[in-house]
Amino acid sequence: MSGLSFSLPGLEQTADPQQLRGCLLRLTEQLQYVLSNLGGENFSKETQERLEHMERSARAAEDLAEKNEESAKTKFQQLYEELVRTADELSNEFIVSLQQKADSIFSQVTEDFTAKSETADLEETFRSEMEETSQKIETRFLDAAQISQEVEGKLGEYRNLVDTYIQFNAEGIILGERDSPFTAVLGRERISFRQNGAEVAYLSNNKLFITNAEVLDCFTIGSTGSGFFDWVPGTNGNLGMKWRQK
Repeated sequence: MSGLSFSLPGLEQTADPQQLRGCLLRLTEQLQYVLSNLGGENFSKETQERLEHMERSARAAEDLAEKNEESAKTKFQQLYEELVRTADELSNEFIVSLQQKADSIFSQVTEDFTAKSETADLEETFRSEMEETSQKIETRFLDAAQISQEVEGKLGEYRNLVDTYIQFNAEGIILGERDSPFTAVLGRERISFRQNGAEVAYLSNNKLFITNAEVLDCFTIGSTGSGFFDWVPGTNGNLGMKWRQK
């Protein structure tokens, strides 16, 4: 089998750590699927080794992207605190509005915070919105901040955005984040976890139901009264079970 390749269009153009991590995660999932569903007889030894190397590299790159994302958040917070502390100009404005529409009631509370110094500007918006109709009540929360900083004549911009929502309707309580495929639904008989609208796992009657599960280190069954059985992967690639008292 030759000419095997995997590609993610747009990966080389993006600088967004979250997009990069998402692309790497999808690549890793593709490789895992191939390695899990095709036996070794389908590949030459060289191709098999290349695939395994690609999977390890994708995982390492995903970990690196996550570390870079955390580093960027830390840098943003440090810059934010320094700018507020040294700002020559600070302003804070609150706006509260309530609108009565034909089929809904809409309320909004907005706070605009700005800080300006000789070398940097900060614009931050906190906003909560609530919309009530006969079918649902939805509350949305937005925290958006942008810092523009000039260093040695070069302008750099740092952004931070959190956009979440809580929705109450006949189905239950729905929690989510804008532009994320994942939501959690708190219903009458179950707590559901959805991806792109499809239920992938739920909790009900002291049981967890899940479409796919991946255990990294150990899978344990048992109780303090009867002891525990641990399923543990071995160093040679096999799966073993051990019993322990506690």
